Amino acid sequence: MSDQPLGVVLKLVSGETIICQVISDTEKTMIVRDPYLINIISEKHAHGVKASTYYSDWFMGTTSRVHMLRKEHVMSAAIPDSAVKKDYASLVEIRNESEQEKKNASEFSWDELNFKIPDQYDPSRN
Repeated sequence: MSDQPLGVVLKLVSGETIICQVISDTEKTMIVRDPYLINIISEKHAHGVKASTYYSDWFMGTTSRVHMLRKEHVMSAAIPDSAVKKDYASLVEIRNESEQEKKNASEFSWDELNFKIPDQYDPSRN
């Protein structure tokens, strides 16, 4: 699917694994968009180990979707497998839809509802 964002998995020196879009790459820095922390929980079962993956915002407490990352903080980079690509595309789509909803809400006008106020309306009678 060519309209899906091309996510890259980065292993950071902090031990974190993130998926993001690299939108700029210089000698010392990367500019990344929509970074998500990849969290894996492993549970031991009678028939082996079950791993569950979930994602969270990598850079909490900000509305910015674009961040600068120093290359010295990146240990490795890889192309994600198809399941992670699909998950990432869904996360970015949800974020895009959420931003569109916020934009639409901020553009809301009560005048658009065409409320009619009676000519003899007296607010002091309430």
